[in-house]
Amino acid sequence: MTASNHAKTAAIILIGDEILTGKTQDKNGYYASLRLFEHGVELHEVIVIPDVKEKIVDTVLRVKDEVDYVFTSGGIGSTHDDITYLSIAEAFKRGLKLNESYASEMIHEIGKKRGLPTLAELIKERSPLLKMATFPQPSELIITPNMWVPLIRVENVYIFPGIPSLFRPMFDNLLLSIPSQKKTRRLLYTDRVEGQFAQHLEIIQKNNNDVAIGSYPRAPGGAYRVKISIEGYQAEAVVLASNQVANMLTDLGGWVTAEEPSS
Repeated sequence: MTASNHAKTAAIILIGDEILTGKTQDKNGYYASLRLFEHGVELHEVIVIPDVKEKIVDTVLRVKDEVDYVFTSGGIGSTHDDITYLSIAEAFKRGLKLNESYASEMIHEIGKKRGLPTLAELIKERSPLLKMATFPQPSELIITPNMWVPLIRVENVYIFPGIPSLFRPMFDNLLLSIPSQKKTRRLLYTDRVEGQFAQHLEIIQKNNNDVAIGSYPRAPGGAYRVKISIEGYQAEAVVLASNQVANMLTDLGGWVTAEEPSS
């Protein structure tokens, strides 16, 4: 991959034993990677880690200085294994503090479906529900329209819930505040196998430093053998490199198309 010198960069940290043990299939990392590409943000890493405080702290401290944005997903509920707020507070050497204003709103929203005691009563009984309103201090609450769950930011780390139906609108809302640098991508499909064009493709890549060219083979028996991706921030450069790849494949006696053939 060839990144723009001006491109913003990101890493995604997926937190949860349920992903590592196969109980839950990740959807948030996949969704975020698509949206970041569309927005022109270079995604450097997607990391899956367990609900272990030391692991969360170490991972956040490692990646926060390597990229512009760090997005975490998961571990912000009310049970014993929801330790993301605690862990990130420790990583930044900050305390945790109950946000009573948000807690009141949370209780109001949850109480529409099931009755809840007052905030004072929940505080008195030390209800686990208050974990969901106890944030690193200081931190920023970012409100997504029509949602009561807040996005919490600590420096360049953004703490998202793990539930996809919450993660997606919150992520889309955040992207509105991140400068966009659109990328262009062209996909080509061919019946040639990689071994027939690998050296030629390498030469084209070396001669087109402003684009990233990737080759992705498919198992025999499909409608095509290899999908080739050409992407970059300069549309003209992408078109130029795509034409070179298409001409090269044609010269090798194969067919090439920009439309994915049906299986």
